[in-house]
Amino acid sequence: VLIFGGLFGFVFDFIETFNKAWTVKRLVLPWKILGVLPFDDVLGFFIMTLLIVLFYEHFIDDEKNKKISKNIIFALIPSILATIAIVILFNINPEILTISYVYLVGGIAAIIPLIIITILKPKLFRKFFYIAVPFFFIWFLAEIIALKTGSWIFIGQYIGSIMVFGLTFPFEELFFWT
Repeated sequence: VLIFGGLFGFVFDFIETFNKAWTVKRLVLPWKILGVLPFDDVLGFFIMTLLIVLFYEHFIDDEKNKKISKNIIFALIPSILATIAIVILFNINPEILTISYVYLVGGIAAIIPLIIITILKPKLFRKFFYIAVPFFFIWFLAEIIALKTGSWIFIGQYIGSIMVFGLTFPFEELFFWT
């Protein structure tokens, strides 16, 4: 949870927020990391990751292995390096982090590891599917509520838009997020 919800979540959300893939309008905590990333977002990614991991561990995982995999290092090192790189690049020249269609680019980058893992271990596809289905509906409901209450808006570049219940949001939000 710390690696994926905290470190990778920070890197992904910082770049997306910096490039205005979305803008959070209603903050609970008024602090922004480096003046860009709302602290609420960091907590949100952490909590969402925690919920998914707890759901997986309780309902899906049948192996019940109590040990942390030694392969965790393959996530820990890149996440620490990516976090350091983002902070350094932002402090040297923030424009380096400018990306057109950032939600599309970030979404593709985020699903590549999942695709690779699924190819290497096809048995995991079913487990991933069982997680994706209920969380699609949970995140979709959260999306509708957030848009209806003005909690966040979308003002960036997108490949298309979707309208549901009179609310418009980017195609990328439906495809990658919910």
